[in-house]
Amino acid sequence: NLHHLQQNPCAAFVSGSHDKVFLDTQTKVGVIKTVNGNPYLYLLSEGNYIGVPASVLYRRWVFDEFVFDETLKACEDYDLYLNIARRWPILHHSGKVAAYCIHSTNMSADSMMMLEAALQVLKRQYSKLKTNKEREAYKAGRKYWKAFYFNELFKKIENNKWSTSMQSVKVLLLNKPHYFLRFFFKNLS
Repeated sequence: NLHHLQQNPCAAFVSGSHDKVFLDTQTKVGVIKTVNGNPYLYLLSEGNYIGVPASVLYRRWVFDEFVFDETLKACEDYDLYLNIARRWPILHHSGKVAAYCIHSTNMSADSMMMLEAALQVLKRQYSKLKTNKEREAYKAGRKYWKAFYFNELFKKIENNKWSTSMQSVKVLLLNKPHYFLRFFFKNLS
């Protein structure tokens, strides 16, 4: 990360790739993202590609202008990345610089809470959008987050590894009924 910042003095921060380490199965999956084009548009449309705050190296001056919003329940990092990327160049590379340990008590295990937080953070960008590309990326981002977290919830239901409220199931059923049909037909055989 330091090398990339030294080579790009205008960049506010640089992020690298990471491994997801699943503690319950003792498996590791590399998460390597390639960001082509405008990082702000990518963050709007494709979600938080950075994934883990430990993969980011900031320039000190960034925190004179930006801070984590402690009023958010989750996705404070995503909110910060969007706000910075909107105003300053940011970088990303494929070198692995962090590991994200995943277990059942991670905050991110609560799919419906995370969906709500991600959509809230995205909505905070809406009044700042200036171009059609930004508005299109925003719409794509809303679809992305819904598909991502509904899929996460469905996988938990399918694997009987979920402990969520009936409200979450209701939200999933109302928004993605085909997930339930797929689940039930799969289990009939």
